[in-house]
Amino acid sequence: FGSEDKGRFNVQTIKNLHFLLEKNHHVLDTNREIVIESLRKMSEVVIWGDQHDSKVFDYFLENNLLALMIQYLGQENELRVQRQLIQTLSILIQNISNPTSLFFLLSNNYINDLIIHRFDFTQDDELLAHYVSFLKTIALRLNHTTVQFFFDKDKNEFPLYTQAVKFFNHHEGMVRIAVRTLSLTIYRTSEKGVLEFVLQPSRAHYFNDLVKDCALGLYRLHTTLATCETGSILVRMDTAVEDSLDQLYYVRDVMDVTPLHSGNRSLSTENSLIEEGEAKKQQNQNKNSESLLQPLHAISSLVVEHTLYWIALRMLFPSLVKNDTRKEKQNHENENENENENE
Repeated sequence: FGSEDKGRFNVQTIKNLHFLLEKNHHVLDTNREIVIESLRKMSEVVIWGDQHDSKVFDYFLENNLLALMIQYLGQENELRVQRQLIQTLSILIQNISNPTSLFFLLSNNYINDLIIHRFDFTQDDELLAHYVSFLKTIALRLNHTTVQFFFDKDKNEFPLYTQAVKFFNHHEGMVRIAVRTLSLTIYRTSEKGVLEFVLQPSRAHYFNDLVKDCALGLYRLHTTLATCETGSILVRMDTAVEDSLDQLYYVRDVMDVTPLHSGNRSLSTENSLIEEGEAKKQQNQNKNSESLLQPLHAISSLVVEHTLYWIALRMLFPSLVKNDTRKEKQNHENENENENENE
């Protein structure tokens, strides 16, 4: 947003967009493009105002334009409008530079309304990609202050996390990457309540599902490799091998997150230094901690097992490709010889 934008971006610009959205609060075939374009321009104007003119962002807040935008979620079968709404909010959250402006943007519960909205992703994979990217964008802006807007300790709810991990094994690679980035960002937070939520037995099944998915992926590679006879099939397997490797790297990153298990290690090392009565109390605390961390321990042991298997697979894989390539080359040479003989 340089000097060329000063002539077309000002308070009157956002007032005009406000008027258009209010006038077209119900989406029809005749006004759909107007709504989509107004939502798109809204992100440009608000970000420009955040950087150049605080009156623009003040107008955005004072007139509760976020609520006006969110109301389009209630209109069914408007996937294009919903997609643009998600894009607009993602751009705002990602690019707002003023901490106070970001605080006010995230503090409104309308963002959570969008997170928990039941989108119909079956009709539009692109909508899902934008949605998960939106969740990731929020997670990357979390800190000690803003995390409270998304994690409700009293209600034991954290939709930003629980909604995202539902798509951890989605067939689209970009969706999986976004989920991994989001989850690791949350695991690395220093908020005790967030980590306790993640490790609750009712939530920790995600770690078990993750390990099972790792094992299933490696098993599929094993069975496919055992039945491969041509180099072309093996070449197509390379993508699947890399996907499994990325998943194992992600699991390793989860295990490397210090806040998830460092407290448990420190408790166990201190047992030998405390008195007998306190030791029993500490032992009980350790048992409780172990019960929460059991899924992570399962990951640790299985990752070691499957990583060794993967190493063996990769050692075997190039040799098979090489052998099949030699066969193809030999067949090609034989064909050339036969053609020369015929000539």
